[in-house]
Amino acid sequence: NEHVLTDNITLENQVIQQAYGLLSRAEQNNNGALIWRYNFSQATFGAEPGWISSMAQGLAMVCFSGAYLLTDNQIFAEASYKAYLGLNASFGDNGTRTDLTEDAVFFEEVAGKGSQPSNILNGMVYALGGIWFANEANPIPDYSFALEKGIAGVKLLLDDFDVGGTSLYDLGPKRIARLGTDYNLVHVAQMQWLYDLTGDAVFLEKAVMF
Repeated sequence: NEHVLTDNITLENQVIQQAYGLLSRAEQNNNGALIWRYNFSQATFGAEPGWISSMAQGLAMVCFSGAYLLTDNQIFAEASYKAYLGLNASFGDNGTRTDLTEDAVFFEEVAGKGSQPSNILNGMVYALGGIWFANEANPIPDYSFALEKGIAGVKLLLDDFDVGGTSLYDLGPKRIARLGTDYNLVHVAQMQWLYDLTGDAVFLEKAVMF
């Protein structure tokens, strides 16, 4: 973002360096997906070391897609897609997707290694941001379909995050994102982004309610 705003060549080089750094630290599984594991436990959601995150997968997609736009190097477009494969694989040690209906999915911020789906809202929307940006940089049908199903998933569960004057961080232990604090403000901004992206007034209404 800073590079786009400033056209600073140093920042451009840092984006590319970060992309190569992510590639060097990735684990590639038998399905060709690139994933990044957290080597510590996440007790709140029951995850032992080695869990993966839709948010991390989505942010990796953003970094790779940015590097692809700057360099036109196909290795970065391919890396973004491989990160997507990990994001979109079924929930477990190698994937983050839970199917809510045939047409609606949720990408879990804490996945695998003993965890259960918890529907963490900010992580889900960050993952959608990764898919959206990757599709802007290198449009392919897989990204479009996943984005559509993910937006439908957020919309399907959205009322459950509304607790009257603020929002819930998740639907697992159901922790409150207290009004005016970091996560609550993130939720508001994310709902505004989804409204800008879709034109669906449901998201604008939730931004106001949150």
